[in-house]
Amino acid sequence: GREQKVKCVFHDTDTNGIGYLDFMWDITRVPEELLPYLGLFKALLGNISTSRYSYTELANVINAETGGITFSLTTAYTEPSVASSLI
Repeated sequence: GREQKVKCVFHDTDTNGIGYLDFMWDITRVPEELLPYLGLFKALLGNISTSRYSYTELANVINAETGGITFSLTTAYTEPSVASSLI
């Protein structure tokens, strides 16, 4: 398999035993003509049926196993003079 280094940031803070996890993907390689659709893509994540779960089953599993899953689009400052768009 292809091995990639992953940047991890850990914040040691009191969360009353609740774990929080953020995943970020660099979307700078998304073709410019597809960028307007990222909002739609974000809105659909976690809200459509999958090969394993119907929409309703997926919603039930997410609610039963997590405190909820949210998706957002943001721009993050990653290094001097470079801003990366992330999803």
